Amino acid sequence: MKNLFRPSAWLFYLLTMFYSFILGGFTAKWSGAVNGQGLAGGAIVLFYGLIATAVGLVFAFYIVSRSKESLIKRLNIILTVIFILIVAFYSYRYFQYKTLNPSEIVNPPMQTKLPPALNIFPMIKDMVLI
Repeated sequence: MKNLFRPSAWLFYLLTMFYSFILGGFTAKWSGAVNGQGLAGGAIVLFYGLIATAVGLVFAFYIVSRSKESLIKRLNIILTVIFILIVAFYSYRYFQYKTLNPSEIVNPPMQTKLPPALNIFPMIKDMVLI
């Protein structure tokens, strides 16, 4: 019980919660749970992230309670280095994007879906300008 409240354990909890939240958000995207949800998509991603954070925190408590402090310190170093690399990569991408001219940014053309009623009658689809 004493190991659960050491500073190295707190850092491990924080890093595990961060990675779990990101993994939960990506899970929502990869599973297709947010496709076609409109404004509810953000809430779905947030919910998946919070559930994954809770599971990750329980997992972190279990790891800290069963392992030595030296292992937790090594895991903290590894997770912190990965965190710094992720932040550096996305910072680099952000600043590269900011230096582009608006004419250099390539936006894919938007594809519009026809309403279901227009898919039933193909001859009407040709007459309607969408």
